[in-house]
Amino acid sequence: MTEAEFQQVVSEKRSKVVAIIMVKLGLSQEDAEDVVQTSLASMWRAVQAGRGPWAEVSETGADISELWMIGNSLRIGFNWLRDTKLREERLMAASLEPGESEGSVGTGLELEEVLAKLPKDVAEALVSVHMYGHTWAEVANEMDIDMPALQMRVGRALKALRKEFDDDNG
Repeated sequence: MTEAEFQQVVSEKRSKVVAIIMVKLGLSQEDAEDVVQTSLASMWRAVQAGRGPWAEVSETGADISELWMIGNSLRIGFNWLRDTKLREERLMAASLEPGESEGSVGTGLELEEVLAKLPKDVAEALVSVHMYGHTWAEVANEMDIDMPALQMRVGRALKALRKEFDDDNG
């Protein structure tokens, strides 16, 4: 399949897939569009690699490309929702002082305040690995650095966090 053929199929089906993702996952239109765009990028890579049932019609007459778009978008959407929930839980847990519960109000340093004090690249490395749950390799690739440099940045961030929270609690 050529890129032009791929774009033609996408232009015909994209809005329907976005609407389905909004309803099935309860996402805003903006979030559903982001999920579908991520899905389409993944699908294009699969098409280029010669994988996927692109532009086939099943025995029942169902358009497989549309089903593939919906299924792939749902999978990515569920992963996005899971990652968002985990990130929110981690941020909530990190902003609590030892012994606090979610119902109590903290008076100590908030995680966001501490992260704001760090150099941007150091904070980004820490958040990507430990809060968003991305793999070390993904983060190193995204930041365009090698693994030792990423490990150094995350290590510096963790050291700074420990120091800030120890100073705040001690």
